[in-house]
Amino acid sequence: MVDFEKELRKALEYSEKKSYPEAIRILTIIIQEYPNNIEGYRERSYVYALMKDWDKALLDISTVINLDSKNASGYFTRGRWFLSTDNASDAATDFSKVLMIERESGSSYFSETAYFFRSLAYLDMELYEKALEDLSKVRDNFTVHFKGCLRSKREIEDNAKSKIR
Repeated sequence: MVDFEKELRKALEYSEKKSYPEAIRILTIIIQEYPNNIEGYRERSYVYALMKDWDKALLDISTVINLDSKNASGYFTRGRWFLSTDNASDAATDFSKVLMIERESGSSYFSETAYFFRSLAYLDMELYEKALEDLSKVRDNFTVHFKGCLRSKREIEDNAKSKIR
């Protein structure tokens, strides 16, 4: 049996060095040895996303959700992967699930960012009022890097407002 923590650290080191195939190889071994541990799937999903292999990234993060249906992080990550593949509808659904899980658990770790990303999904879906409603729950100076550029609340708000007029 492999040492989970040691092998996971090794896989993360390979990933940081952009040696993605080696990271995937190690994470696959971890998953084979520990098929019910979500960390291996989650980390392999991140590596696949770095490689822009969205089908595999989505498959692994969906496995995280199947193993732990109350995992807000899994839904948040899958929502981002859906946005990255221009699947706004499924992204909005996953960000809604994040917000529901956090309301039920009393947590707010992902809430503001989930509202922001859901507003991006709504914008893509041409649901401009819903995008603005979500943005009203986000700090004015909020920014995030997404799809290789810095996105701000003001930019998204201005975009949504211009579509309504």
